[in-house]
Amino acid sequence: MTRGGLWAVTAAAAGALASFGVQALLARLIAPQELGTYLLLASLAQIVVVGSQQGLPRLVVRMLGQALGEGAPGRIRTIVRKALLAAIAAGLLWVVLLLAGLGRWLARWVGDEALAGHIPLVAAWGFALSLHRLVPELFRGLHDIRTASLLQNVAVPVTHVVLLLALSFAGKDIDTEWAAIAAALAATTTVGTGYVLMRFRLRPLPAAEPVPWRTFVGESVPMWLDVVVAFVVMQAPLWMLGAMTSREAVAIYGNAVKTTGLVLVPLLVVNAVVPPLIAELHARGERRRLERMLRTSATVAALPAAGALLVLVAFGDTVLGVLFGPIYRDGHLPLAVLALGQLVSVLTGSCGFTLTMTGAQRIKLAVAVGAGATGILVGWWLVPSYGATGAAVGAAVGTAALNVGLWLAARRLVGVWTHPAIPTRAELAAVLRALAGRARHAAS
Repeated sequence: MTRGGLWAVTAAAAGALASFGVQALLARLIAPQELGTYLLLASLAQIVVVGSQQGLPRLVVRMLGQALGEGAPGRIRTIVRKALLAAIAAGLLWVVLLLAGLGRWLARWVGDEALAGHIPLVAAWGFALSLHRLVPELFRGLHDIRTASLLQNVAVPVTHVVLLLALSFAGKDIDTEWAAIAAALAATTTVGTGYVLMRFRLRPLPAAEPVPWRTFVGESVPMWLDVVVAFVVMQAPLWMLGAMTSREAVAIYGNAVKTTGLVLVPLLVVNAVVPPLIAELHARGERRRLERMLRTSATVAALPAAGALLVLVAFGDTVLGVLFGPIYRDGHLPLAVLALGQLVSVLTGSCGFTLTMTGAQRIKLAVAVGAGATGILVGWWLVPSYGATGAAVGAAVGTAALNVGLWLAARRLVGVWTHPAIPTRAELAAVLRALAGRARHAAS
């Protein structure tokens, strides 16, 4: 696994560690109540991202790849320019909406009028994050996997950590506002760097060729729905905790989510590589080979991830105490519940990507809506009585229902199972060679 593929895998792992480091550092620098407020502000900032991206990040990768494949370099310049203009316009629209009253309404909805005083900062932070979501994908569409991976996964969390440490060493009393300002500056710096690099990349290209605006609007909206559903399901527990309980509960839950996310890196790495292989084998009608590849790659990801998740179930209080401080040891029960939910995700393998890459996107969306609604309803019922643990149960139920539903749908619609299997040595070597070959192809 070399060049672009190796960069993608390394950057994904490094970015996950750096992002985790940001939260661990904040847990040491600010009080639990302020950390809970920070996580709610971050969630509100993500509303700008989800509302404004309109599926553009996925769309531009496809459009740029098509332009490269068809030998149309002038079209590349137009795609980049119009994608950036669309993202800026949509981002500014959501900034205006937040400042015009939507932000204050959202602050009341999560149960804290005090958040309304931070809405201008949230709007600026969200605008920077919305552009950051797009810029790395421009490089990915041009097959510059190294730059895309560094900008997407590494640059923002590393810059955030550096800024927080610089403020702390300068004698600043870090609070929620300073933490959010540092995050916004980290995203802005990364976007600016990516923009400058892209200008250099486009300089040798010929004059722009026309690309209709309707191409961006008409084709990006269906891709956007998946993102919206995933965002609502992921953020709903935080919002419910903010509206019904305390900021401390938000912080406890947020740390538990971040910790369980860290140990899923092996599965995320596999899912970053296997989608093209799924599409290729499905198009050839090689169902048995496809299933063998999916189940063997699921085993490769599941062994380290499942082991780590089981450690969290057994020793969660110690892990949280070491990583975030003794005050967060009480989050061991939410952590264990979330870990069990994610264990189902690990054990069902790449079922979601199997549906996406074989044309069953609508079924995937329907399963996601049903499972997400189930998890939210369970959380809404349990949060008032059980706080962070109730939110964790709702999230775990939603995660388990989603992955079991996608796993069954992959079997019924595509005809393959995606859960781990015990591979022979030859099968394991073949899958690893295929993954390495796909990684090399990503860089070519």
